[in-house]
Amino acid sequence: MAAVLDTPILLRATSLSVAVGSITGFDPSLLQNPYRRPMLLREVRFTVRDLSDDNVSQAGNAYAELRMGRIPLTHGFVPIRLLCRAYDMRIEADTGGDVTHIWRFPKPLYVPATEYVDTRIQSQSFASGSMDFHVTYVGTMLGDGHARPATIDVPWATAFVGARQAGGSDFFEQSGEQDLSNPFETPLYVQRFLGSVPLTHATTAVDITLGEPTVGIRRVFVQVVDHDGQIVCRDRTRFWSLFSPTDRAWNAKCVLPPRGHFVFMFDEVYTSETATLQLGVSMLGHRKVILDRGYVR
Repeated sequence: MAAVLDTPILLRATSLSVAVGSITGFDPSLLQNPYRRPMLLREVRFTVRDLSDDNVSQAGNAYAELRMGRIPLTHGFVPIRLLCRAYDMRIEADTGGDVTHIWRFPKPLYVPATEYVDTRIQSQSFASGSMDFHVTYVGTMLGDGHARPATIDVPWATAFVGARQAGGSDFFEQSGEQDLSNPFETPLYVQRFLGSVPLTHATTAVDITLGEPTVGIRRVFVQVVDHDGQIVCRDRTRFWSLFSPTDRAWNAKCVLPPRGHFVFMFDEVYTSETATLQLGVSMLGHRKVILDRGYVR
């Protein structure tokens, strides 16, 4: 019998309708490798189907939770907009159509032959009641000659989402110790931070972090310290200067020790009278996990 070679693999679970305020999961049989071989999962794609003009921007209110058995990949539910480096620009233009967000892992996730990554979607608030989601896993199915690893690289995503701030008023917010933290007993290898500032006018929401800085984003300032009080970002830095306007990313590669955390402090000197603003920051990275046969599930 010929040897089995490494092969690209794509798994897709479709047509998940998520109602306002609900939590819904995908069919597990569609998320597991049907060939019963281990795989390296490289990215997860979230697709919102057939968006119309009145709810296209509201896709930013969708949250996702991912885990492989008892191994979490996210700290609870994390906004999809804070898992992926940038929106599909159609969300900003309110043009409708399918929109896909892609979370590319810092390092491929080894998924044993009998396991799968479970994805659940939560709707925070949609203008038109519900949306249809698809999720796609992209990776490599491992062929012969690959021994089961003793440890694996597991992606980790955690986020801080601030309160909705009414227009026409100054405010100050800061993330808590558990929001942007490493809750594990092993180091966390931080890949990047993602920042997002959705600005809502009535039923229309636009992420003003992307593209040319608007008046609103110019007035949001950020300072950052770590768990020891050491200064990471000393001066009041404009949000747009810290997070790239092309992909909303701050590529701050570093190692966060066990139980360590970062605290982000935001202040806004003035917001539009006709809009609400909601800040969000996520921390993405990976950690080492011992792959014991009885630990995954």
